[in-house]
Amino acid sequence: MKRYIILFCYLGTILISCNGKNLESKDLNNVSEKDTLADYYEHLEGKVIMSDHGEWYVVKEGKRWRAMSEPATTDYLNSIKNGQNNVVKNVPSKILQDFPIAGEILPKLEFKSDKK
Repeated sequence: MKRYIILFCYLGTILISCNGKNLESKDLNNVSEKDTLADYYEHLEGKVIMSDHGEWYVVKEGKRWRAMSEPATTDYLNSIKNGQNNVVKNVPSKILQDFPIAGEILPKLEFKSDKK
């Protein structure tokens, strides 16, 4: 009987301490009324983004840069502070469409524009 009481107290403590904790990144699929698109744009700025279709991009200066290679994204993440915390996955394509595609990011932080 004593073991069950201790077990229930332990589980209760864990449940109470975990209740209401925020996730590391915002859930961009569930837009609440208080969140605005400007908040999402600000949240995505400077980050490596994976769309809900599996494409990878870097959002920089309000533009979307295609990230076609792992070395390119690794170089970018190493160049910014807390690089691993700047990856956002499963961003809806409808939000990404608001960022114009500027070109592609290449290794060694080379941004290749689509404009010739």
